[in-house]
Amino acid sequence: MGPRRCLHEVCTKSAQGSTNYCRVHGGGRRCDHEGCTQSARAGGSGSTKYCRAHGGGRRCEHEFCTKSAEGSSSYCGAHGGGKRCLHEGCTKSARGSTFHCVTHGGGERCELEGCTKSAIGSTNHCCAHGGGNRCLHEGCTKSAIGSTSYCKAHGGGNRCLHEFCTKFAIGSTSYCIGHGGGNRCLHEGCTKSARSSTSYCATHGGGNRCLHEGCTKSARRITSYCIGHGGGNRCLHEGCTKSARGSTSYCITHRGGDQCLHEGCAKSAIGSTNYCHGHREGKHTIEHLAEAAIRDEEEEGVGVRRPRQGGASERLIPNQNKRRKEQR
Repeated sequence: MGPRRCLHEVCTKSAQGSTNYCRVHGGGRRCDHEGCTQSARAGGSGSTKYCRAHGGGRRCEHEFCTKSAEGSSSYCGAHGGGKRCLHEGCTKSARGSTFHCVTHGGGERCELEGCTKSAIGSTNHCCAHGGGNRCLHEGCTKSAIGSTSYCKAHGGGNRCLHEFCTKFAIGSTSYCIGHGGGNRCLHEGCTKSARSSTSYCATHGGGNRCLHEGCTKSARRITSYCIGHGGGNRCLHEGCTKSARGSTSYCITHRGGDQCLHEGCAKSAIGSTNYCHGHREGKHTIEHLAEAAIRDEEEEGVGVRRPRQGGASERLIPNQNKRRKEQR
């Protein structure tokens, strides 16, 4: 007589202990932690009363680590335990019943047709296609970050520890990119943030590069090309193919980007200023001072340099104006 099978419909796994079901369907001993329905795991010296998440089963032997040991090894996935990815040169942990890590195609994949990303948690889709926990903010459909119940925009995930900063902390650091968080560029003397999975910033060759033949510029956003070759967000004005500026959906010509703060002005602000060329602070200061100096010196009869077109200047003979008046 063979082992008892799980009585759950279509299940062929073995029933656990004195129950009629397998672990997946509620059989065997359950975790004693209040409210937990997962299966209690065996430890190094017999069965425990708790599941992995609540301290049951064998623990990682790495110093100060309290995570669960993976498979038949004595360490957790982070410290080398369990199956490793078979991709050449990769030391990450293989996911699920596959032989590769998430980066190299292991684990459950998103079920949306054409998507190759990893499915999140117990769902069948990636974050972009509705998988994983969603933000609890009313009306928000974005993915909740980490162990929080909210997306980045609504305060989820770890926040930057820099005083008064509310931005999202990057990676395993406690700071945002602006305050030194995340991986930094390895180029000597550079303190910028490294892009994507590379070790360099965009200026020093990091991140995705433009796929246009012969182009070495950085690809913009989720596209494969730089701005000059059609990458990044484009202007939404009908028939326009220029690049959208800043966080807007339009190019400068169609009033995208920051606008001049001068009252009644509809032109685009230039650079890091808040004004257009015509209203930029100090633009006419030198010209105004030169004209004022000319008027003052002419009244005193002293020669000065007059600016002329092209930026050059011509020298007036001293007291020239005075002699002209005397000749009259």
